[in-house]
Amino acid sequence: MLTSRSLKKTFYRYATIRFPVDGQEQELTAFTGTLTGEGSDGLFIPFREATSGRETYGAGRYLDFDEPPSEHFVLDFNRAYNPLCNYSPGFNCPIPPRENRLQVAIRAAELTYPH
Repeated sequence: MLTSRSLKKTFYRYATIRFPVDGQEQELTAFTGTLTGEGSDGLFIPFREATSGRETYGAGRYLDFDEPPSEHFVLDFNRAYNPLCNYSPGFNCPIPPRENRLQVAIRAAELTYPH
């Protein structure tokens, strides 16, 4: 995955998460940083959506969560957060891939940080 400092970080596509927003079916890819061992059950969803760059951080936001115990679970966007590169250009943050760009607005969690 490309990063804010034009480097690459390795992530593995783990699952496609499908969910409705205002009656429209959406999907995001969940990634994992490692396939086995410690941390392999942690999932990461970098995403952009219709508020990105206006109400929320322009490069997108992140969701982290443990692997759900079943295929049906609550994807809680209230837990979305800004990447550290929003606060300082010294951080190297993954940029949400094209497949994780939603056309709908997700009005939950952290908004744009006032610089």
